[in-house]
Amino acid sequence: MLLRFSTPRSASTIAVFLRTRVYQPESTVWLEGYEALRAWRAGRGVRGVCAVPYDAEVAAGASRRYPVGRWTAAQRRAHREGTLNTHRVELLDAEGMVWEPREEEWEHTLAGLRSYRTAYGHLAPRRRETWGEGADVVRVGDLVANLRRKGGFGRDEERAAARAAQLRAVDADWDCPWPLDWQRCCRQLVLLAADEPDGRAPRIAPGVRIDGDDLGAWVARQQEPRVWARLSAEQRARLEALGLRPTETAPGRAVQGTGAAGSGKRTAAAARAAFQRGVAALAQWVEREGAEKPVPRKHTETIVFDGEDVDVRLGVWVSNAKSRFDGLSVDERKQLAALGLRPAEMVPGRGVEGTGAEESGRQRAAARAAFQRGVAALAQWVEREGAERPVPRKHVETVVFDGEDVDVRLGVWTSNTRARFGTLGEDERAQLAALGVSWAG
Repeated sequence: MLLRFSTPRSASTIAVFLRTRVYQPESTVWLEGYEALRAWRAGRGVRGVCAVPYDAEVAAGASRRYPVGRWTAAQRRAHREGTLNTHRVELLDAEGMVWEPREEEWEHTLAGLRSYRTAYGHLAPRRRETWGEGADVVRVGDLVANLRRKGGFGRDEERAAARAAQLRAVDADWDCPWPLDWQRCCRQLVLLAADEPDGRAPRIAPGVRIDGDDLGAWVARQQEPRVWARLSAEQRARLEALGLRPTETAPGRAVQGTGAAGSGKRTAAAARAAFQRGVAALAQWVEREGAEKPVPRKHTETIVFDGEDVDVRLGVWVSNAKSRFDGLSVDERKQLAALGLRPAEMVPGRGVEGTGAEESGRQRAAARAAFQRGVAALAQWVEREGAERPVPRKHVETVVFDGEDVDVRLGVWTSNTRARFGTLGEDERAQLAALGVSWAG
């Protein structure tokens, strides 16, 4: 058989022509959709998996648009129902078809993470960092943080294992046991060392910033004997491979902070640093829980301070701060007052602090803010997992609210909101209904 074309054709185009019109001819209706799919991929330079948005269209003639997104969704539905014949499945597989919508969304996410890793050399983004533009934007910071949580890939163990393996292929350290801030700085140092003749990290002065991180200060801090001792064996091995070692203690200072000379300065500096860590932890608590909710005595809050994860015994710190409120400086009192913290004793002439209409107004404002945080977390869940998938009771969703990272106990919030749905205001019900969750309809 001899085929003649009016214009030159590629070998792949000829192969598709033979498969669909000669060996096993397809209906012209189905072929129109298939050709539209190939045109959509070619127009966007798509390789591999085919993530076609539901509302995607391509030109079909001079004045018509073909709904290739809806056509692709129809093929998935036919495949689930078992009515799509084997030959068509093979043709679509050859075009990188993703048969499950969730898998299609995951492949889009994975492509964004892979692109980020290629650009930066690591998969350790900051919590609020995004990557991409327009419809392709990926909130890489929130995404990686949520995936690193226990059960971050969902309850399907087989799918979770497969996706974790895909991420390991992108970056073997994406789920490293140490903080991502540490991993990011270490990778930046590795990339710098790769350009050195001996493969060792160059000398970097404090103040030299790379992608927003003060890498010089970070290197100096890792080499401090106290910090070095807290690193894991693997972390120390990675730093040693870059030529880093802990700095030696200066003569006469075997134990830091001993001796008369300089002792007072170090003690005062340490006290100021401890106070600021407490303020940062309290601010994080107030942002998440509200100023009205008391901090449990045994509560420990984990914060990022000077680029490192720090555990603050916030319950004890708050109790101590209240009891010694009068001994604090004016500036320290202002910082605590801004977070709603008052001394342990009552303020003279005010009876019980915060009673009456003022306290009631604050409580209503806090309740409204908590509801909006829950709505934002639920919207993020629906966008990622779909409105049909129920939120696990123990799930915690991290969202950006008022410019800050907030952990929302979304499973508990959803359960409570469902239980008191009848008491919500009309506007609140409308917000929930707009998200498409079944119980808000």
